[in-house]
Formats: sequence, C-alpha cells, structure tokens
Amino acid sequence: MAASNLSGGLDGWLKRRGIDHPLILPVVRNQILLTLCIFFVGSAAAMVESMWCIWMGAGFAAMTFVVFSWARFFLKAPLGAYSTAFLRAVLFRFLLRLAILAFGLFAAVVWGKAPPLALLAGVAAGTFAPLLTLAWERFTNR
Repeated sequence: MAASNLSGGLDGWLKRRGIDHPLILPVVRNQILLTLCIFFVGSAAAMVESMWCIWMGAGFAAMTFVVFSWARFFLKAPLGAYSTAFLRAVLFRFLLRLAILAFGLFAAVVWGKAPPLALLAGVAAGTFAPLLTLAWERFTNR
C-alpha cells in the first residue's frame, strides 16, 4: 500500500522503529493519527465546554502507547524465539506496561480530577480502533 502525503513521514518514522509489517503499520499509524485528532478536537471543545474530550484523548493515548509498544516488541522477536525466556519477557513487559498505565490513570483521576467515564471511553475507543483498522485492511486489500 502506497503511503499518502499526510502519513508518509509518519510511516517512515514507524519503519525506522521496526514497525514495517504491511498489516501492523496501518494499525499503528491510524492509532497515532486518531490520537492526534482526538486531542485536536478535544482542545477546541475545551475552550468552549469542558475538558471531557481531552481526558478521553488521554485514555486513547494510553491505548496508543500499548499498541505501539506491542507492535515494536512482537515485530522484533523472530518467529523461532518462542521459549520460556520469551514468555518471561512478555510477562515482565506486560506487567510493567500495566503498572505504567495504572499509575497514569490513577494520576489523571486523583490529581487531574479527570472524569472516570471519559478515561474509560478513551480506553474503550483505543481498544476498538486497531481492531476496526485491521478488519478494514484485511478485507479491502483482497
């Protein structure tokens, strides 16, 4: 799939970080672009109404961090490297990522006074956006 002018620089940046699989690259690219769009719309709405969209963007950004780190980790691992040590590395990285995410969401709710529903909406949208992108890529490129 040819890169468009809008995402050509982002595609190059992702490829330099090891994300070059033809199905995974659009997923991570769209996740990052959606995060930026949500923050743009949220900052425009924050001037008028409330910070709800910004906090939704924070939840979406947390899921973008998870998707990006998963893509980098699993695309670097060779297919034959699945062993007990690999499982330990996966579990350690999962628990570390979970702790970072939990601390970030705790800080947003307690210190930032974020509405929990906004963060939950962002996390839910950030979970389904890669699935929808993957489905779109698989079924439109037949």
